[in-house]
Amino acid sequence: MTWFLLSLVVIGALILPMLPASLQGSKTGWLSIPQLKDIPRLFLTISGNNKMYLLMLATCCLTVLVVAAQSYLPAGKLRYTSAANLPIVLALLCWLVLPITVSYLISQGPVRLFSSRYLVTVVPPLLLLVGLGISSLRWQPLQIMLVLAIFILALYAVPYYYKSAQVEDWNSASFWVEQHYQPGDGLVCYDNATQQGCQVSLEYYLHAYPSAAHFSADAPGAFSWASFGSADPEAAVNPAVLTVFATKHPHIFFIVGRLPDNTAALQARYAQLWLDKHYHFITQIVTRTVAVRLYITS
Repeated sequence: MTWFLLSLVVIGALILPMLPASLQGSKTGWLSIPQLKDIPRLFLTISGNNKMYLLMLATCCLTVLVVAAQSYLPAGKLRYTSAANLPIVLALLCWLVLPITVSYLISQGPVRLFSSRYLVTVVPPLLLLVGLGISSLRWQPLQIMLVLAIFILALYAVPYYYKSAQVEDWNSASFWVEQHYQPGDGLVCYDNATQQGCQVSLEYYLHAYPSAAHFSADAPGAFSWASFGSADPEAAVNPAVLTVFATKHPHIFFIVGRLPDNTAALQARYAQLWLDKHYHFITQIVTRTVAVRLYITS
């Protein structure tokens, strides 16, 4: 107990240097207040949006909990739950549960920490618990089948990860937008589907380094943190919607980020050609991640 209390004191002392920075205000105000439904979404994100993969991980973790609970019973004699291994299980559970719980509770206030980006630290204990769950099974053929199934499901998601794992440069585009933005201008981002996240990526820097530039409420296909998605991402490339939007803003920033397929790329291209035809193109910035074109609408 003495060492435990001493560890808490040391942790508190090491946190003190971060206190002045935390008092300056949050740089994550763009994150919404989390709700209970966001916790399952977190684990779904960790599993690569593969529900079968998530189900298998959860089953293995549940096995650990069942075995650990049985060890406290008089008849609990499973070889896995020795006195030496139980603290490991408890430590992994704390490592998994505490960051999620603490960040969820803190994020109910002005400081927002509940995000899959920040909670990536729970992945190691989750996978370690999965491994312990598999090793606690007595039937070796079942262990092998579970390992192979989890490996194949994880391997299935690898190509999708590396397809979009390249380093993305949204920072340059956001600073460029801030430099050219004038009061009343409008920002249009495509594609704002949750998987592509054009507005989310750009808005991260707009909030981290505040300026007048922002996405207005009438932005076509705008991303909503309340519903965690866009009601109609295709509105950003719909000429009829863009026409209405242009009547309310003297300038339009047409922003195109990552696109899911060739169809989306064609839609973005047609929207750009339509804007070129109906409004005066001023200037642009093009990076390997995002392209931003600025138009005068009046």
